[in-house]
Amino acid sequence: MAVIHQFTPVLSYGDAISDSILELQSILRSAGHESEVFVEQAHPKVAHLCHPFVRYRPAPDHFQILHFSIGSDINVFVGLSPGRKVLVYHNITPHTYFEQVYPLLAAQCLLGRYQLRLFRDACVLALADSEFNRRELDAYGIAPNAVFPIPVRFEKFDRASTRQDLMDLYRDGRTNWLFVGRVIPNKRVDALIRAFGVYQRYYNPRSRLIIAGTTHGFERYRMRLFDLIRALRLSDVILTDHVALDELVTLYRLADVFVTLSEHEGFCVPLLEAMHGRVPIVAYAAGAVPETLRGGGVALQTQDPYVVAETVHTLMTNDRLRARVLQNQDRALQYYARYPYADMFLRYINAVI
Repeated sequence: MAVIHQFTPVLSYGDAISDSILELQSILRSAGHESEVFVEQAHPKVAHLCHPFVRYRPAPDHFQILHFSIGSDINVFVGLSPGRKVLVYHNITPHTYFEQVYPLLAAQCLLGRYQLRLFRDACVLALADSEFNRRELDAYGIAPNAVFPIPVRFEKFDRASTRQDLMDLYRDGRTNWLFVGRVIPNKRVDALIRAFGVYQRYYNPRSRLIIAGTTHGFERYRMRLFDLIRALRLSDVILTDHVALDELVTLYRLADVFVTLSEHEGFCVPLLEAMHGRVPIVAYAAGAVPETLRGGGVALQTQDPYVVAETVHTLMTNDRLRARVLQNQDRALQYYARYPYADMFLRYINAVI
């Protein structure tokens, strides 16, 4: 069996990419391969599951799987180390989104674009979460490449208990809009707030917008959002910051509609989570969103707040349309539920071995 280690700048707790890294490690180990995870940083809750990358000792017969989404020292380390390299590309957000609110992250994203060029003609294989991401690999001349969706397991959602205090607080007859994701500029949470403002003013004053996601590092952007909420004189807009799993499960059960107007997505795992929770989706059709939806939800070609608000209103008042949207989402979710993640991943690995 082979030695196949994974490398990532950060291993987080509850993050979709981090969960997928641990899932891939389990697949590799079940197939008899030696496999560890090496990182620059790790959340304290998962630090025992990985090692600092400086402790890794390269060897020419090793396989190094690098998860790539930002500029980092670990990219250079893997790029210059002996061994055969497999790239897993999660996309790099354009740096221009962060220049005004988080210059350091903007620099890291720009650096990532340059570091990605290190892997042209250097990989035995490159895997992308989506066709949208795979086309970027083509543009950088990184081949051979293929699409391999992020493994998403919903068992943790099914096992998690709900928070009764949140159920009591937010199950009050209001229509609950939900957004889940990092509160950062490319997610266009500002556009979401404007659309909700139109909905609350002209369609349903008894409504609420819940924005569930971390704002860490984006305090400037968060303050701009608060200024916008005040300027629009909106009520019932909740920014939760990071939520635990039981809180997240509860919010999906409370949601009447999931709305995202994000402009740049390499996959967007919360879309699958909303499908699993049988929450109808309204999404701006940007990046990988249409292919992740696979015909589910309502994919809009505009972020116009009046169009978004009217679409949500129609979903909330037309039972037949809502049922059809949910049926299409169920069908899309079955694709991911039946996708042979382990078999496909090992097929790719065995091909390069």
